Amino acid sequence: MEITITKREFKQFYIYDYFFGQSVLINNMRRFMGPVLTAIGLYLYIFSTLKETSAIGFWTIIFCLAYGLFYTFKPLILVLALAPRDETFDFKLEKDRLYIKDRLREDSIDLTENKLVENNKYFFVKLKNRQVIFFPKDLLDKKTYSLFENLKY
Repeated sequence: MEITITKREFKQFYIYDYFFGQSVLINNMRRFMGPVLTAIGLYLYIFSTLKETSAIGFWTIIFCLAYGLFYTFKPLILVLALAPRDETFDFKLEKDRLYIKDRLREDSIDLTENKLVENNKYFFVKLKNRQVIFFPKDLLDKKTYSLFENLKY
């Protein structure tokens, strides 16, 4: 089956994977660390005398604000910096293998060694090297959809 992943789908999946595709600890850090650091920096700036009493205190406040803002907007910055284009590839499911061919190469992926996962919008394969191949459910035909359903672990 041939499938085309659009720029918009790629960006949506990137944001989803950034916030929800890792361990619980990392997911929570990515969601809350930026705003918390920004809030700490603002609190120190408004209510603390550190900025007037020492250079270390001043630079601590600047660091908290700058890093907190960066970490808050990092996903947006990365999505804007990425230059994805519509990507078309062919794939075929057979037993426990996924055969995939894109414009550059052809490969076979063993689904017993790599994790096939499903959520409400995607089927995705998490490879051992931490890369992710995703398949939007709404682009799959019924036969392929049922094959994915039967293969997930």
